[in-house]
Amino acid sequence: IAYLKRYAGERFAAQRHPLTGPPTLCISRIEGGVAPNTVAERCSISVDIRTAPGQEWEDVWTDVRERLAGLEPELPAGATITVHRPFLTDYAMEVAPDDPLVLAVMEAANAYAPDRQAIGAPYCSDASKLTRVSVPTLVFGPGDIAEAHTAGEWVELAEVVRAAAVFVHTAMHFAGRAEQE
Repeated sequence: IAYLKRYAGERFAAQRHPLTGPPTLCISRIEGGVAPNTVAERCSISVDIRTAPGQEWEDVWTDVRERLAGLEPELPAGATITVHRPFLTDYAMEVAPDDPLVLAVMEAANAYAPDRQAIGAPYCSDASKLTRVSVPTLVFGPGDIAEAHTAGEWVELAEVVRAAAVFVHTAMHFAGRAEQE
């Protein structure tokens, strides 16, 4: 775990993206042992790595796997490191700030809630699969991302209504805007 944290600190800092920041590495699960008074025969950790735009998950996974394999000579006798292929993979995405879709959504968002800004975010979404096949895609919606996937997740109804208005406005005006450009 200490090695992985050092690895991420050294390796990922140089891959900082202007909108999403650097890639992230989180130890999301640690399992091992059978009783408090017994030395565990094994320990398993799960690692969640979020890549930044421009990185490929498979390159990052290969690099981590190879570096961890290089630690084996330093392990106690009989200890090994096994790195499994990720069970879930996703891609970082990026859409140009001047893309017609971005401009249309920003125009609509500011019509209903002034001073909105397009920002980057370091989390995953199904939108990344669309950008991989050259479909400009945005992640937009009501609420606070800090509330997402929490036990008490909530969003104000007024924000849902405003977001719906932005969707309708964008749908009504985007076709004409895209044709002009």
